Amino acid sequence: MRFSGKSHSKLYLFFIFAIVFYVSGEFPSFYGLDQHRVNVNIAFGQFDDGQNENNENIPNTIINTAIDGNNNVIVNNGSTTSNSMKFAFSGMDNMGKTINRFECSIDGKPFVTCISTNTVNVVDGTHTFSVRSEDNAGNKDSTPASYTWTANTETSNTQIDSVTDGNKMIVINNSNTRSNSMTFAFSGTDNVGAKIYRFECSMNGEPFVTCVSTNTVNVVDGTHTFSVRSEDNAGNKDSTPASFTWSVDTTPPTTSIISAVDGNNSTISNNGKSES
Repeated sequence: MRFSGKSHSKLYLFFIFAIVFYVSGEFPSFYGLDQHRVNVNIAFGQFDDGQNENNENIPNTIINTAIDGNNNVIVNNGSTTSNSMKFAFSGMDNMGKTINRFECSIDGKPFVTCISTNTVNVVDGTHTFSVRSEDNAGNKDSTPASYTWTANTETSNTQIDSVTDGNKMIVINNSNTRSNSMTFAFSGTDNVGAKIYRFECSMNGEPFVTCVSTNTVNVVDGTHTFSVRSEDNAGNKDSTPASFTWSVDTTPPTTSIISAVDGNNSTISNNGKSES
């Protein structure tokens, strides 16, 4: 016969003795207790009547800060232009036990002993850092704290996809138009897989300002250059912006008659007569 309960072992023993007496008519002796197995389950942090504490407690681990090599705080699932990251972490035990040590893992590799703060160096790409604590009783955090980020040191690439003037005509680079407006459509890509955060545009060498695709500019007659660069989520800007140069000419040409010579090889003035 097996009984189980939570704490208060004296109450359970009394209950067991009462059942045995009712069934057999004999009150069991203490020497017979080895014939009966009594289990008393004690909740975490509680004591039985013998003041025996349950030590089966699991510590908890948290990542306090993540700072990249540029000394910028990076949030979980964020991006950085640095290939190094420094993690500060801590552990706590609800039983009041002291944390004995920490174990760290990068990108699913085996856990190894580490200390806070811990600096890791990685290549461009997405990475995951995990850390777990272990208390003095040998209990390890079964749910390690984890942090994922993307290291991206490569600049993004920008391209101008199409250029259309105010007459709805497609204009090619280094060509002419008779319209004073031009609309540009452009896009950007990132080799590491980070998303494009924004675009910046410049006209005729002026400072770059935030812009969107499509972007329409209005200009006077003359030659102009439009430039655009992309910036990814890590803060990398295209170091070689895409550019487009064109000439605007809305003034009609002037035509004049320089001379008039008839069939007799005689010069005829305006409104004059010819015998030819």
